[in-house]
Amino acid sequence: MTSKPKTRTLLLTPNDNIIFSVGTLCLVDYFFYTLRLEEVFSPLNAKGHDITTFVSALVGCKLSESVLISRAADWMNSPSVREWYGLEPVHRLTLYLALERIGGNADM
Repeated sequence: MTSKPKTRTLLLTPNDNIIFSVGTLCLVDYFFYTLRLEEVFSPLNAKGHDITTFVSALVGCKLSESVLISRAADWMNSPSVREWYGLEPVHRLTLYLALERIGGNADM
């Protein structure tokens, strides 16, 4: 009688790595390009970070992770996400200010 090999899932150790679905981010990028949403958000840019990139990253974050906005900055600061979007490190307050700027111009 042969025995089945033991699964090694019990040997996993938790870590702080953040993963994301590339397909979801490709879909977000595709619709931002197709719907020309950069033209909608680019007038809201001030100095500093690009708001269009923030919005695109936030949509990708909500679709792939469904985390709270307060945790979205942590997701956006992971090296793989920063590389995908070409972001510098993002502070949580910067993210809130960008969302406030978008909300203040909701009548566009």
